[in-house]
Amino acid sequence: MNSKRKTVLLPLLERLRSYHLKTDLSKDANAGLSIAVLLIPQGLAYALLAGVPAIYGLYTAIVPLLIYAIFGTSRYLAVGPVAISSILVFQGVSMIAEPFSAEYLQLVITCGFYVGCLQLLLGVFKFGSLVNFISNPVIKGFIAAASILIVVSQLKSALGINLDRGPSLIHNIGAVMKNIGETNLVAFAIFAGSVALLSLLKRINKKIPRAFITVVIAILMTKILRLDSYGVSILGSVGEGLPQLSFPTLEVNAFKALLPTILTLTVVNLVECVSIAKALEDKTHTIRPNQEFIALGLSKIGGALTSAFPTSGSFSRSAVSKDVMASSQLSGIIAAGTVLLTLLVLTPLIHYLPKPTLAAIIIVSVLKLFDVQTFRQLYQTHRRDFVVMVVTFVASLLLSIEYGILIGVVLSLILVLQQSSRPRVAVLGHVPGTTNYRNVNVLNNLKQYDGVLIVRLEDQLFFGNNEYFDEQIRALVESKSGNLHALFLDAKSIFQIDSSGIDTLCNILEYLKDKEIELHICSGMARFRHQLSKSGFTKRLGTDRIHISVHKAITQYQSSL
Repeated sequence: MNSKRKTVLLPLLERLRSYHLKTDLSKDANAGLSIAVLLIPQGLAYALLAGVPAIYGLYTAIVPLLIYAIFGTSRYLAVGPVAISSILVFQGVSMIAEPFSAEYLQLVITCGFYVGCLQLLLGVFKFGSLVNFISNPVIKGFIAAASILIVVSQLKSALGINLDRGPSLIHNIGAVMKNIGETNLVAFAIFAGSVALLSLLKRINKKIPRAFITVVIAILMTKILRLDSYGVSILGSVGEGLPQLSFPTLEVNAFKALLPTILTLTVVNLVECVSIAKALEDKTHTIRPNQEFIALGLSKIGGALTSAFPTSGSFSRSAVSKDVMASSQLSGIIAAGTVLLTLLVLTPLIHYLPKPTLAAIIIVSVLKLFDVQTFRQLYQTHRRDFVVMVVTFVASLLLSIEYGILIGVVLSLILVLQQSSRPRVAVLGHVPGTTNYRNVNVLNNLKQYDGVLIVRLEDQLFFGNNEYFDEQIRALVESKSGNLHALFLDAKSIFQIDSSGIDTLCNILEYLKDKEIELHICSGMARFRHQLSKSGFTKRLGTDRIHISVHKAITQYQSSL
């Protein structure tokens, strides 16, 4: 019993039972170092994106990684600071307090604590399936919008101009255009050169730690040429040493003000992390969503207590982990250890890191999130999903990401309910030479029997669509102009039925009796048949009118004639 519990709560220990020290440790060490090389410059950049001092990006890359490595189920998922979470934090908390202020920092830490608590509770009470309610079009729509918001937020550093943050995207773009004449050409040259170097290194070899190399070259160039004397903004002193203990504020007013951001981060982080983990893991390794919720929740709680802002899963760093074939979650511990070593020894070396280079790293990282091909593909193949994606995208841009996601989810549910309320009622015909029956509007040369109508409801029968189903059956019967003697309902798609559905079948039965038409029900699942029997409908219809399959029902009916 105890060993089973340990297996559930501590996946890392489960993995270490079959760990081969020589081969697996070298893989994890390689993966951990590779992640850290990418994580350090990204952490510094994403901290500024979140509106907190750069050093907090390194704080965020220690304790959350350690906790997730112990409790998480994915070998490849690399948690830590990411662009999407940073922009969500900035958008939500900056409406309450001034970025980079002590009050703002306190609220950011508090936000991460509450997000962690909520995610932990969802995991403990096994709400892992909650991620299924956020459809892919909603996720892709808000990510595309977030990528644009992030790019616009970095134009200030890229151009070396002073801008006051406005209330909307349009205002911010307008402010950039208004002040573009004040562009610091040296800062812009650093930005453009950093983008060019990142692109060149990627073209040479994707495995090259291009962000790390770019940062090193930018620091050396800035220090040697004294580029900061030309008005280029540099990172400056970021501090050093271990992260300090921090405590969230438990004031009710703060919780109420942060609630929209808390809920958005909770859902987005969970969907993002579970999606990345499932996408990268192979079939031999199982991702357990509920355990992931627990691990992610604990990592955020631990992070909030050690000066970390809210974390999530990074697709780029996770892809690196997969590419170098990390053997276990131990790679995350090694990555955290490398960041810790950097904090203790190397932070003075990043004093001259120019902010235009950090802007270049962020913009190059997030531009790939805006996938035009996805919009085009959904437009050609799934118009409903395309509408959901576009609405989420536009709402996220013009209102806020929180409202964009909420509107996208609500629209998705409305479209699903609309589809369920008007299910397809297909007329079936016999495929000659087989026992199969197919939709006559899809296949040609199907055999239809005189005086017989075979229909299939391609959904559940419940209160939301029972009236529509009744109307469709009556319309089909009336279209036969009295030349109908039996109606066969293929019920193989009906797994269960509620009281409204049973009442509808009773009404249809009475309607058909008045027209001297027999009703037969075929291919119903065991639970469906049990519900019919328990409600008394089977007795009312007659047990001889309940059949295992459509073909047997038709054969028996034809024989009786």
